[in-house]
Amino acid sequence: MKNSTLKDIAEYTHLSIGTVSKYINGGSVKSANQEILDEAIRQLDYHVNTMARSLKTKKSKTIGILTPALDDYFCTNLVEHIERTLYRYGYSLIVCGYHNDPDLIPSKFQFLASRMVDGMIVIPGSSNDDYAKLLANKQMPIVLVDRTIDHLKCDTVIIDSFAISHQVTDYLLKQRHEKIGIILGPDTLSTSTDRKRGFIQAMTEHQVTVNPAYVRTGDYSLEHGYEATKQLLALPDRPTAIFATNFDITLGVIRALKELKLSFPEDVSIVGFDNLLFSTLFSPSLTIVEQPLKEISDAVAQCLLQRLRGQGATQPKLVKLQASLVIGESVKKN
Repeated sequence: MKNSTLKDIAEYTHLSIGTVSKYINGGSVKSANQEILDEAIRQLDYHVNTMARSLKTKKSKTIGILTPALDDYFCTNLVEHIERTLYRYGYSLIVCGYHNDPDLIPSKFQFLASRMVDGMIVIPGSSNDDYAKLLANKQMPIVLVDRTIDHLKCDTVIIDSFAISHQVTDYLLKQRHEKIGIILGPDTLSTSTDRKRGFIQAMTEHQVTVNPAYVRTGDYSLEHGYEATKQLLALPDRPTAIFATNFDITLGVIRALKELKLSFPEDVSIVGFDNLLFSTLFSPSLTIVEQPLKEISDAVAQCLLQRLRGQGATQPKLVKLQASLVIGESVKKN
C-alpha cells in the first residue's frame, strides 16, 4: 500500500495543496479546515516524511533539551510542560540527560546538533566557562532555563532565587527562629548561590548572625538532604528550623527525620521546595516554595519561538519569574 501524499489529502478535503502543506508544517488554518484535515489525515493514514521535509525546508521541527537528570522532579515536570507548549506549535522534543556529569555534556550537545534540531533548551549543570565556550559556538537558538551561565549571552528564564530565599528566611525569623539551617546545592550553580545570598541578606537585615555550621552545601540530591539534616540535628546547638532549597533535598530532610524518629514542627520546623501537591500529603502539611512551572515553560517556549521566527530584540533577554511561599503547618512559632 503506497503512502498517502499531500495531493491525496487535498483531493480528499477539496482544499488547496498550499493549505494542506501549511497545516502539515505547523501553520494555523481555519478551525473548520483543521477538523477536515485532521479527519483526512486519520482516514488516509498520512505520515509526515520528516527527513524529506528537513532536507527541503532546512527545518526539522524538533527542539533538543539538555537536562542534568531525568529523575529530577523539577527537570522532568519542566520538560513535560515545555513539550505541551511546543507541541501546539508543531514542534517535537528530543530529550538528553547528562546524569549530572559535566564530561558528558559535549557529546550530548553534539548528538542533538547531529539530529538537526532547530533550537535547544538547556538546564545547565554548572556555571563554568567551559560550558559557556561550548554553547557560545552554537549555530542555533539556545534558551537557558532555571540557571544562568557566566559570560554567555543567551536568552534565559529563571525564578528569582534570591527573592524567594529572602522571603522564606524572613518568614522563619518572624516566627522567632534565629537558629536556621539551610541545605543548598553546589556553589557552581546560580540557583544555589542566589538562594544563599537571599538567606544571608535576610539574616543580616534582622541582625542575626549566620552560623556557618548551619549552612550546608552539596548537590541537589535526596542523599545530600538526608546527610545534611543528620549533621545539622547532631550539632550540640542544633537549628530549630531547616530550609530545604529543592525538592530532592526536601525528600532527604523528611527521610532523615523519619529515621531519627523526629517530627515537624514539634522537633524542628521545615520549609520545603517545589512540589505543592506532595506537601499536602503530609499531616501536618508542609510549608513549601512553589515554582511557577507553567509560566516558566511558556516563557522558555516563547523565547525560543521568537528566535526561530527572527522576532524580538536582538540582545539576549533575561526573564525572571517569582516563586511563591505557600504556608502550611510545618513551621511553629517559637
